[in-house]
Amino acid sequence: MTRRPLVVLTLLVIAGFIAAGSTAAKADATIESTSIENGYPKQLLFKLTASAPVEIKDVALVYVVSGTGIRAIAKPDEMTAGKTVTTTVKVDTNPNTNWIPAGNEISWHWELSLADGTTTVSKDQSFVYLPPNKDWKTVANEDFTIYFTGTREALANRFLQAMTDTYQKHGKTLLKADIPKRPVKLLLMADAKELQESAPSKGSTIDNSRVVVTCGFRPGGGNYLINDLIFAAISCGGSDGVDTVRHEFAHILNASAGESTLVKLPVWLDEGLAVYAQEAQDEYTAAFRAAAQSSRGIIPFRQMSTPTADQNQIILQYGQAYTMTKYLIDKYGPGKLNQLLALTKKNTRFDEALKQTYAFDMDGFEKEFKAALTGTRPAATPAATERPQQQPTARATAAATQAAAVKEAKATSSDDSGISRTTVAIIGVAVLFALLGVFAFLVMMFLQNQRRGPA
Repeated sequence: MTRRPLVVLTLLVIAGFIAAGSTAAKADATIESTSIENGYPKQLLFKLTASAPVEIKDVALVYVVSGTGIRAIAKPDEMTAGKTVTTTVKVDTNPNTNWIPAGNEISWHWELSLADGTTTVSKDQSFVYLPPNKDWKTVANEDFTIYFTGTREALANRFLQAMTDTYQKHGKTLLKADIPKRPVKLLLMADAKELQESAPSKGSTIDNSRVVVTCGFRPGGGNYLINDLIFAAISCGGSDGVDTVRHEFAHILNASAGESTLVKLPVWLDEGLAVYAQEAQDEYTAAFRAAAQSSRGIIPFRQMSTPTADQNQIILQYGQAYTMTKYLIDKYGPGKLNQLLALTKKNTRFDEALKQTYAFDMDGFEKEFKAALTGTRPAATPAATERPQQQPTARATAAATQAAAVKEAKATSSDDSGISRTTVAIIGVAVLFALLGVFAFLVMMFLQNQRRGPA
């Protein structure tokens, strides 16, 4: 009697092991091979060959662009179920559609759904998406990674030092801002043609500046999957590519200091700060001075919050943005700028943050700014400090002062007869009083005669 329960128990244990073994076998799919075909700049093709003891019903590629936190799933356009499958999944990277800029690191794995209801998940893999068929090399520190090709290591180190200096001077000292994501990556392209291959076609918001288009750009905005990337052309028509990198890196720091989920910086402040971070601003300030002295004048401040659609005004807009920004920093100090950016960082609307910080709106700012250009005294502002008022452009000040003097001279000039308008007015009033006196005398004589009438 005691042996039977023991035999039954033994059989149950053996059945359990068999069941466990069969369950493990259900999930045992094998990845035979996997590869990536780099179709830069338009697409990536992920290829898979896999087998399983049972039919593979479905395949999915799961990938994440590092730093975005966005988990994406892509599936084959066509796949035939079977115990062995070979399939391809396309990931769109086209700059004009679902842009994934070069320089991003992509992590990915496969998920295979089997006929018995189990799923096999492959190991995670990753790679850096770069233009193919080039010998890419890097120089780096804890904050930045520079990708370059050929024998340009010395040049790459120069860019690395420029980014380090900009971080210290513009980020830490002026804006009190940190790098939001590390490392910031810079891709050095051989020339403007290579640079344009990696950017959206002409007409998108990225093409907002002659400097941006021909020398460098920073991907951003829209539904693009991006990281903190900068693209720069080594050969750029005589322009300093290093200064372009300072400009584009400043945009990253500007956003870190003052942008939030609901509030973005207006173009004039974002671009003004970016130009401020450069070593040279001559091209922009020259355009602004020319406009300030011409009949067209400067751009109305209310139009400075968004990018200009006029290609002929792009450099002018950057020059005016820089001069406006520099005016605020020079007159009110960096502390006020930090206060403004701290408010927008906390989702305070920009116009309200401007009022709270400087006690004027954009119309008041424009009035004060123009007064500084012309050398006239603006209306008293509660936010005024004891710092001396700056004159952004000496040439504009001289021209505007001369125009004001001519206008004043015209207002007080004499007429054709040589008698001033004031003299004419005095004589006119005297004649009027004389006529009134004569009229009063005649009235009085008439009344006296009436009283004397015939006896």
